[in-house]
Amino acid sequence: PLLLQLTCVTATQQHSCLPAAGLPQQLLISSRPIGCALQKVQELPGFRIGLVLCFTAGDPTPYRFEVILHFLILSARACSRGRTFYSQEGAFVTMPRFFIRTGAEVGDTLFLQGEQAAHMKVLRMRPGESLVLADGLGQDYHCSLLALGDKSAQVQVESVSPSLGEARVRTTVYAGLPKGERSDFIVQKSVELGAAEIVFFHSERCVAKLEEKSAGKKLERWNRIAEEAAMQSGRGVVPQVRFLSGFAAMTAEAAGAEFRAFLWEEEHALSLKAALEARGKDFTTAAMITGPEGGFSAAEAERAKAAGIDPVTVGRRILRCETAPLCALTALMYHTDDLN
Repeated sequence: PLLLQLTCVTATQQHSCLPAAGLPQQLLISSRPIGCALQKVQELPGFRIGLVLCFTAGDPTPYRFEVILHFLILSARACSRGRTFYSQEGAFVTMPRFFIRTGAEVGDTLFLQGEQAAHMKVLRMRPGESLVLADGLGQDYHCSLLALGDKSAQVQVESVSPSLGEARVRTTVYAGLPKGERSDFIVQKSVELGAAEIVFFHSERCVAKLEEKSAGKKLERWNRIAEEAAMQSGRGVVPQVRFLSGFAAMTAEAAGAEFRAFLWEEEHALSLKAALEARGKDFTTAAMITGPEGGFSAAEAERAKAAGIDPVTVGRRILRCETAPLCALTALMYHTDDLN
């Protein structure tokens, strides 16, 4: 969620084009041209940092409303990358978010180094500003920045709370190994949508092959993408990315989930929607299985059935291998009320 407060300012009046979300009107007055449209407002009542987007009605350049709105959305997205949004008193608050490898308690002073300190420099953070540290295990540590140097940062923990970014149902996405950068896309978007784990596997129609000598680097890359996506999307846990070399190993593992779905384009009787409705919402683990570019063979579908995993359809359209996992994951999140 982004707070887009679009305000037209003239010499004698101001009026809002979008709801103000509870922000005091006097804080929204600006006479800056559109080139400086993004204004960071400090010390708003009820929270530490807010973003207000303004443009000047008296700007001599005749911008159309759609162009201005597009500019503001792009600016907000650029500034919100890697940040966490909180809602307080009806307004959205954005704070930088980082992952740490250890826990902490209220009052502790922590030192961040390397890429995290460099990222703070890029964000132009200053002492006194707020940030969130996540331990990757579901806890968020709300901190204030004490000092920021070239290679290190010093923060103090002010409060600890459970992360709000995790789904109720722990879902593992099993995807037939695709070729090229499609695997990167699947990892990134699955993490954003709430997957707890992403597992790639070899199947009959896989074109790509993960060689043993390159597997280590590939897994390292996938897990780095997962961590970056978790940080950007406000997750409290960094999903793990793994690889299984065989179809049998995948079905044996997936069969342990309370809800299981095997997406197959040749299935015409049972839909994913019907399978979810029949199962209800009283489950906490799920396995969503999708194929590579060529899909699954009939023999593989029979092997999935034998393992207790029902083939399902997601409609009359054929989805790409990178689209199918996201479609299935979104349907599951919608069914379990995680998109509320």
